[in-house]
Amino acid sequence: MALALAAYLNEQGSTILVDCDINAPAQVQLLGLPEDSSGLASAARLATHGELDSTRLVQTLLSAKADLQVLTGLGRSGRWRELPVASMNKVWEVCRHTAEYTVVDLSGGLEEERVEDFAMEPDHDAVAAALLEQADLTLIVGAADPVGIRRLIQLLNSNRQAVGGRSQVVVNRVRSSTAGADPNTAIGSVLARYTSASDIVYVPADYRLFDKALMQAQPVAVVESRSSAAKSIAKLAKLVMTQLA
Repeated sequence: MALALAAYLNEQGSTILVDCDINAPAQVQLLGLPEDSSGLASAARLATHGELDSTRLVQTLLSAKADLQVLTGLGRSGRWRELPVASMNKVWEVCRHTAEYTVVDLSGGLEEERVEDFAMEPDHDAVAAALLEQADLTLIVGAADPVGIRRLIQLLNSNRQAVGGRSQVVVNRVRSSTAGADPNTAIGSVLARYTSASDIVYVPADYRLFDKALMQAQPVAVVESRSSAAKSIAKLAKLVMTQLA
């Protein structure tokens, strides 16, 4: 979803896609980019030493298909200590000054804040928690199946206070085989019952398109812009731009 959204936004204004999923970064694989280094870690190091500005940030970005600029993530989750919160706050600040839009891919859910024994340092969710407090808009994305909806409900209820700015709920891969003949209505009813979510955006499942985009290492819009899924993501992008205007 982050990749598809960033590709649409990039058509309207300069966009940086950041892979900040500490647990399972995937943008490198989705775009067929080299895995030899982490742009995110490089930017954090520059920020730590007071050397990060727009020029240096651009040097850490990789160019992907559809002219998308990507700040690649960590190669493995154990490297999260390379991203100090203060340094990452500087990275986000420079991103704001470098591009019109910055789309950051995060893993879902935050553990309660704690301090590691002996080291007295915040846990690996600290960067995500700090980013959510600063973000202009947070998209909370869930899968349209029983497991995905349950996780989405837990996410919405447990992390409600973590989001500092506006938020938008998105249900992805919607299909009748897992949610009935009228999946949008069924899913909306469940979310309305157990959460305060409203004005939900639904993206229909199109596995042929998703697989094709994956195998071609391209955003959905580049592969087939007229599909129902691509059109839904395009509408989401317009909604995002409206909310950020």
